[in-house]
Amino acid sequence: MTSFHNALKLICLMLATLIVSTANAATSSIQELGWMTGHWTGTYQGQKMEAHYSNPDGNMILGMTKILKAQGGVEFFEFEQFEQTNGNLILRPMPFGKTGVEFPIKEQTKNRVIFENPSHDFPTRIIYELKSNGQLLARIEGRQNNQDVSEEFLFTKAE
Repeated sequence: MTSFHNALKLICLMLATLIVSTANAATSSIQELGWMTGHWTGTYQGQKMEAHYSNPDGNMILGMTKILKAQGGVEFFEFEQFEQTNGNLILRPMPFGKTGVEFPIKEQTKNRVIFENPSHDFPTRIIYELKSNGQLLARIEGRQNNQDVSEEFLFTKAE
């Protein structure tokens, strides 16, 4: 064999290794979101908020978030469904209980997950992250009026 053929075989082997490792890196597991499980509380613009997330058993996490009005009552509520089917992890937020839009997973690391749906009006990206201090950060991002907009919701695990 010529050195050209050896080099070509090496390049093909390297590409195959890269494809396999990229596929493995892209594989997501709802079980790895177990850090979300529990009852969380916080404040948003001076208003009390709480969130509850089930464990990931059955390849599904069910969540509920609500923000209370300062004068009483509920300002906002949302149900969340995280589901893993056929190897795909999808988030379906249901604001005010209405049918939600699917946000497929874009990226997942040990303590962070990003869901993205570029065709949705707002938000287009939803991020959950377990901070090093044990707090849960929920962040939404997107564009409104031709400007990048984001909102952050910081929760502490309730006792």
